[in-house]
This record gives sequence, C-alpha cells and structure tokens, in this order.
Amino acid sequence: MSSPEELIFEVAFLSRAGKSAPRPEELRRYLSQLEGVTAPRGGGSVYRYRNPDTQVACDFVTYESDQDYVGLSFEIELPRPLFFALETLPLVVALAREFALNVEIVS
Repeated sequence: MSSPEELIFEVAFLSRAGKSAPRPEELRRYLSQLEGVTAPRGGGSVYRYRNPDTQVACDFVTYESDQDYVGLSFEIELPRPLFFALETLPLVVALAREFALNVEIVS
C-alpha cells in the first residue's frame, strides 16, 4: 500500500496474556466476510477495505505470527481526513473484540 515517502498509521494485533492467538485461517475468514473488504488473490497478504461512496480505504495485512503478534496489522495512509478514521477504526475495534486481542500502535 505504501512507498517509503508515505506516512502510514499502523496498528498491530496481539494476543492477550493467557489467551491463545486466533489461527491464521480464522483471521482470514473473518476479514473475507467484512462488507467492503476484498480478499487477496493468488496467496497475497493484503485485505483491502474500500467504501466506494466515501472513497475511504485501508488495508489489513497478514504476515507470519511472531511471539505475541498474531500476524495481522491494520494500515492506513496519512494524511487523511478525520472521517477516514471514524469509518475504519471501528473495524479494528470489532476485530480486536471478536478475537479478544490487544492492539498496539506501531507507527
């Protein structure tokens, strides 16, 4: 989604203490069922959310899990108008609640 010159707001998802991390296929299935999300083709790792009415877009990027990191991050290019955050951050919150995950702002 980004090139080195672009600013990115990135949130990583982490498993909570004492809780097991969701399996990658559970995360992929959840993301694929979200309205407005396009699943990657051919083994890709980026699930793209786009609202054609508002032009709001963001990415959910899957990667190999590492320690507490479950292998999923949320990314949105900056700068963006406030309504981008108002539309996309509820997706982050809903996913974190669904799988009992913590979030960490990476950048």
